[in-house]
Amino acid sequence: MWASVLAAFGATAASAGAYFTTGGSGQAGASVTSLGVPVLDALAGAGIVTLSWTPATAPGGSPQVGYYVTGADGSAIPGCGSPEAPIAATSCVHDGAAVGAHRYVLQAVWRSWSTASAPAAATVSSGPLHHLAVAAGAEQLAGAPFTVRLTAQDAAGRTVTSYAGAKSVAWSGGEPSPNATAPTYPASSVQFTAGVSDALPVTLVAAGSATLSAAASGAAGSITVAVAPAAAAALAVAAPASADAGSSFTVKLTARDRYGNVATGFEGTRTVAWGGASASPSGKAPSYPETSAAFSAGVSTSNLSATLYSAGGNALTADAGGGVTGSAAVSVTPLAPTTMKLGQCLVNNVARTCASAFSGIGLLGTLKANIDVLDAYGNVPPVTSRITISLANSNALGFSATSSVAVEPTGAPANRSTQLTVTALLVGSTTITASGPGLASLAFTVSS
Repeated sequence: MWASVLAAFGATAASAGAYFTTGGSGQAGASVTSLGVPVLDALAGAGIVTLSWTPATAPGGSPQVGYYVTGADGSAIPGCGSPEAPIAATSCVHDGAAVGAHRYVLQAVWRSWSTASAPAAATVSSGPLHHLAVAAGAEQLAGAPFTVRLTAQDAAGRTVTSYAGAKSVAWSGGEPSPNATAPTYPASSVQFTAGVSDALPVTLVAAGSATLSAAASGAAGSITVAVAPAAAAALAVAAPASADAGSSFTVKLTARDRYGNVATGFEGTRTVAWGGASASPSGKAPSYPETSAAFSAGVSTSNLSATLYSAGGNALTADAGGGVTGSAAVSVTPLAPTTMKLGQCLVNNVARTCASAFSGIGLLGTLKANIDVLDAYGNVPPVTSRITISLANSNALGFSATSSVAVEPTGAPANRSTQLTVTALLVGSTTITASGPGLASLAFTVSS
């Protein structure tokens, strides 16, 4: 094939011309051209050498010059032509070049002419990019920025020094903290110089073992970092969501850092101030755990128990000092009704403070009141069925009184009875005693 290409080149490598005078003398001239010597350049990369050259000048300025590159020892370079099949391009790539020094020679051919370049040398320092080596300290503190460096390496771990410039890096691996704070990664555009990145800031927030990964240009790498929790910043108070009034329950404290990690450095015996819960309507104060609590690796080990008495929502708070505080919401359930008290009292249709004695209501005066049923701590109890309360009148001749009232589940409020009435018929006094199933008796006096 190349013979046909050479034939197409046209002119011979030398040309001559002559002319003669009529006197028989003659004069002739001849010019012989040559094939120019090309200049070869070799540039090493990661597992490759890029070879380029200046075009050789052919006799007569013909552009039809072919080229092939060999090793200085005459070995063939794949993709860079051959004596049998030279190429017309002025560059080629020695792909898969082994690590080490290489020397190349370029041959330029035109017809039967050929000329060789001076040898060009290149040293391949690494194979192609295989992975990224991620370097960082093996132990870090949650929330504290630290430095990461990336190094582009070949399969043998050699630095790919030709890997340079801005590269797009995808980061992953750090988990959000228990309170959903996300880790902070470097920017996705990372500058590399001779295969090594700039110093890159990273902040991890979830305590424990974290795998920080980076990927770029089809290569990836990772490093495992042990993340220690930061200093204690809060207490997590673990208590049941609900408890019966007057029943004790267990409390557990856990010191946590600002990211929600267990603050394992919170150790030893700590003084804890308790509060938050309300006294019951009858004045029964809450019973809190001991103020001295032992901690191991951030978790309380003491037997901590509390008893609350006020029905409804209560906040159980704990304060270990230094801003290390926390609370738990506990809904206290009232007990079954066991006590009674007077409610909504009217003397002669005028509101009066309910008491255990009502004096001076006057002849034919009236006391009207309701009876409220309560639990042992004065809380409004659940009433699921009708409660009948009997009323005993100690002076039936001098006073008339309702004989019974009832507490209905559908009442408003549900713990309040129907209204009772006591009327003074004569001058004197009477004692009304209320009694009902499971209820402590209630007595009050009325005098005219």
